[in-house]
Amino acid sequence: MQYRVSYIVYVYNAEKTLERCVESLIYGREKNIEIVLAEDRSQDESRKMCSKLSERFGNITYIYNERHRGKAYTRNQALQRAGGRYIIFVESKDWVSREYGEWLCNVTESGRQTLAVSGFRTTTGTFGYEQD
Repeated sequence: MQYRVSYIVYVYNAEKTLERCVESLIYGREKNIEIVLAEDRSQDESRKMCSKLSERFGNITYIYNERHRGKAYTRNQALQRAGGRYIIFVESKDWVSREYGEWLCNVTESGRQTLAVSGFRTTTGTFGYEQD
């Protein structure tokens, strides 16, 4: 299957935030996605979380390093596995809006841009909600 978007999520000691991150990608408006969880020999339960999430969702795969190799190496390994037309890097401690992937792809497909870059906003609320 040719995915429109491959999200690459670098995972290192992210057991507390990974599920929220992945769910924000899964439940976004862009549905033709794959998620590659690139686990870099975490010292917590991140690898177990990656396995659990890949079993829960059919469009998630995960790769892992036998030893800690760093973000650049691990992302490059994930790039070799990704099959989407577009690649979007997401940090495992972050979550994204429902429109995130769709917006980035549409900006690029409009022909005006060959690279889309987004900003960020910090929140103190729970998933899906913000507090002032």
